[in-house]
Amino acid sequence: MKVVMLQNDTQLSKIDIAFLGRKLTLLESIKLKGIGSPKFIYQSGIIAFDDITSLGSATNYCSFELLTEGFVLRFKKRDINKACLIKYEDVANIDVISQKIRIIYRGKIYIRHSAKIFILLTENKLELELQPTFYKAGIKFFKKKPFEEKCNFTLLPEVLEKENIDISLLESIINSL
Repeated sequence: MKVVMLQNDTQLSKIDIAFLGRKLTLLESIKLKGIGSPKFIYQSGIIAFDDITSLGSATNYCSFELLTEGFVLRFKKRDINKACLIKYEDVANIDVISQKIRIIYRGKIYIRHSAKIFILLTENKLELELQPTFYKAGIKFFKKKPFEEKCNFTLLPEVLEKENIDISLLESIINSL
């Protein structure tokens, strides 16, 4: 695992790309049905990211990009862009624990899913969260070939009740219907 500071253009240097093999070709990207992920909410696990999570009240979003021998976890907070380069061989296990959420909005009941993702590395453990808006795309991302053998999916049987939900989050969930 290697953490790098990115410039404003958020591009990786050639040395950083070489650390993870190379970028995937267009044909390889098409076979994987894309190499980027939706937004995940970063919770904890990388000291360099933990240091900047408290810089503001905005949500700590991060995203993944697949390369041939590993993946890049990108994180941006204010004007600080960082990336964590992780080789596939450093990933011991990925646990995706999903939870159903019952939302009552304007008299209608909606059932959505959210998930907690735990990526166990040889050095530490990453914790991410997947919002209902990006749930399907996030699950689809972790079902891609590089993660197939290391990913465990669990759906908890109980349903959470969300009554006091943030209005902007609720609107994005309803709009995704």
